[in-house]
Amino acid sequence: MTEPSIYSPSTPTTNGFELPKTVGIIYSEVRREYFPTETQYLTEQDAEHEARVIGSYLEKLNVRVYYYPGTPNLVINLAQDKPDMVINLVGSIRGQEYLSATIPGILESLNIPYTGSGILGESLVYNKFLVKELLQSHGIPVPRFQLISNPLALLDQTLQFPLISKLNEIHGAVEITDTAVSENEKQLRERLKFLIATYKQPVLVEEFIAGREVTGILLEGLNKKVYLAASSRRYPRYIMREITEPERETPGITADD
Repeated sequence: MTEPSIYSPSTPTTNGFELPKTVGIIYSEVRREYFPTETQYLTEQDAEHEARVIGSYLEKLNVRVYYYPGTPNLVINLAQDKPDMVINLVGSIRGQEYLSATIPGILESLNIPYTGSGILGESLVYNKFLVKELLQSHGIPVPRFQLISNPLALLDQTLQFPLISKLNEIHGAVEITDTAVSENEKQLRERLKFLIATYKQPVLVEEFIAGREVTGILLEGLNKKVYLAASSRRYPRYIMREITEPERETPGITADD
């Protein structure tokens, strides 16, 4: 069942834009048995809590909030409640991240506006190999790579060690540990055997580039300045170590920039 908040419809904001009267927040239904490892489970265990934190801010604005776990009843509940819009926070369905791409399709079929990527974007984001192929086809340089489904598969001889291996369909830095970067083929084979046997999916292997990993966030706004906190993940040598820097604000940018 859906669970509405107790707040009444909203009023116009001070800048003249009207807030939605009702908002649905969809989040991952998380159960330990859905995930092959504790590591992957931990990336989503707070899904409902995070949804309710966001909802609490909307409720303070007198927006009525409905909370929906990503379960088979979602379509029925959305059709019944008909929220003005939906915030899509789903990262997996039954522990399968690629199934998250079904959520935009459900919302579009019900003609409900929503946040986040559409059907195509969600489908692409859960296939690292395909994204790299698309980037490369458009002239964007990427490290040399290979998709491997069998730990005994022949290795592309153009690849140069060290190589980093990543689960092709799972995000959240799952299994990005101190064994993620292999300095020789023996290390790589051992890691491929573990990842493929444990997660039952292909592994993307690519040439490792030492340096700082940067995540860029695109926000659509109303010509207002946006300030973002920043943090970074460093890869000193070939050892994975996460370092969170003090939060800082970027220079203000507007939606036109």
